[in-house]
Amino acid sequence: MTNNHPYLYICKPSPSFAFLHLIDLSKPRIKNIVEIIDDVQYFDAIGIQSNYKNPFKANFIRNAENSSDSLSSGAIKSHDRPIRFSNKELLEFLEPRKGRGKDNRPRKIHQNSLNNLKKNPDWTCESRPSKPKKISDELVDEAIQLKSQGMSWRKIGDRLQLNFQSVRTAINRRNSESGIGSQQ
Repeated sequence: MTNNHPYLYICKPSPSFAFLHLIDLSKPRIKNIVEIIDDVQYFDAIGIQSNYKNPFKANFIRNAENSSDSLSSGAIKSHDRPIRFSNKELLEFLEPRKGRGKDNRPRKIHQNSLNNLKKNPDWTCESRPSKPKKISDELVDEAIQLKSQGMSWRKIGDRLQLNFQSVRTAINRRNSESGIGSQQ
């Protein structure tokens, strides 16, 4: 593949050949390369590398019509002939251009930064992060008292202005912590 073709025209495969992207390969960086790769994968797109922005409307340089060789007469000159990429070839062509920053190299971590890394201690029941309790201990006590009086979960939730499932879960959690079986 020669580098003398500065444009890469990306389109849907036949029969439509609908335009998707145009990449100017003479520019050092392609800003939206990740978006282009996603579109190529999604649409199963093909690429045409050419001297022209739109190879479907280009006037290619051709050999002379009055050539003695009838097979090459009117054919596109070799330096002007576009290069077609299949979907797989196009992805292989675009992937290396997905690098990071101006230098297009993958990120490397300095050894001093690696030396500063410390292993976190393993989580215990007390130290692991968790959501804050939605229901205070006083409300749980009140809910247990109301449930012992025979009130339904929905009525307890309405009275405490909480979701009845949250009340039920809080009581079951309290009972499992204290070793009492869960209430249904």
